[in-house]
Amino acid sequence: MSPRGGAALPTTRRSRRSTSAAADDDGAFFSGYLVHSISRNRHHSTFVSIIHPSSPITISLDFLPSSTSPTASIQIDAVSPHRGLLLCSTAAADVSYYVCKSATRQWRAIPNPRTRYRTAAAAILARPAVAGAAAAGEEFKIVRLSIPKLRDCLRCEVFDSRRNAWRRRSDVAVRPESMVETTSPPVRAHGAVMHWLRWPDHRGGEEDIFAFDMGNDTWRLIALPAEAVEKEKSWTAARKKLTAVEGKLCLVVAGDDDEVEIWVLVDYSRQKWEKKMTASLTRLAMEEGNSLILRDLYTSHIAIFSGVYTVLWYDFVRGIKIAEAPVRHNKCIQNVFKFESDFVPCEEIERRPDGSISKLHSPSKRDCQHSKDDVDKLNN
Repeated sequence: MSPRGGAALPTTRRSRRSTSAAADDDGAFFSGYLVHSISRNRHHSTFVSIIHPSSPITISLDFLPSSTSPTASIQIDAVSPHRGLLLCSTAAADVSYYVCKSATRQWRAIPNPRTRYRTAAAAILARPAVAGAAAAGEEFKIVRLSIPKLRDCLRCEVFDSRRNAWRRRSDVAVRPESMVETTSPPVRAHGAVMHWLRWPDHRGGEEDIFAFDMGNDTWRLIALPAEAVEKEKSWTAARKKLTAVEGKLCLVVAGDDDEVEIWVLVDYSRQKWEKKMTASLTRLAMEEGNSLILRDLYTSHIAIFSGVYTVLWYDFVRGIKIAEAPVRHNKCIQNVFKFESDFVPCEEIERRPDGSISKLHSPSKRDCQHSKDDVDKLNN
């Protein structure tokens, strides 16, 4: 990573049990959130971490070819749940797509999908770093759902890094308007399945979850908990957020009475939900106002919210704010991505289609001294 201003990234070490054989010698990695925002028609990303909340880092994508263009701004379209891969595109008339890893300053231009069709949703998934597994499958995979001219389904394209090409998959029989308003990043849970919360369309009045399996390119719809849907009808302004904790899909429902419910999908195949917690946000609203947006569950009882100029972590059990981080360039926050990266070079990015080798930048690991205990303390 090459943060502007020379600030050091908050990093930690994995235990030897959880570190793959392909990890670097000291197992360094960093974990937190990328806050993607727009200021004066330019896209910006700030990395925030609960370990060092007072020291936000501006993520630099200045190594990308279009980063210095006065007319093209680099935007982040999707973030891999691990390994720090970003799917980026230029916000300009002449669109270019890149996959990059900011921790090693690697990038690779990829062919454009059918940009004549507006993107409804996108996701990228990186293969875990396992020694000797490069030939077993693609290094990364991208799915892009777009809106065809007739707007009667979703057009599906999948990019495979081995083939360096987009492949057309079967159309998805889901109305585009149910995904257009889905601005939140997809949630990975239960293996390689990406999930989006769907809005109601004119065919049905209820929301559900759209799930796309990146392993076999299949999709399904998952019903929301019946009790939460029924209770929502009594709330005039219920807000829902899809997230994942410890690999399980979670649904957070906040009502207009400052009450929040947390549901967990305990049986994925049978679509069985259980309500794990009910908490009050009254104190948070009194202290911070009503403009906060719930972005993610950091743990089973700690949530991350975004405000006008900051993001904060709030403990539902203790009813207190436990950390707060200022966000740069946050005139208009677009997304908050869960972000984790190691410092292991990505082979499929290093090998560019034209045969050249990308220039690698090895970040210093002098500051990789934080223990995983720093995070574990928050759960005690």
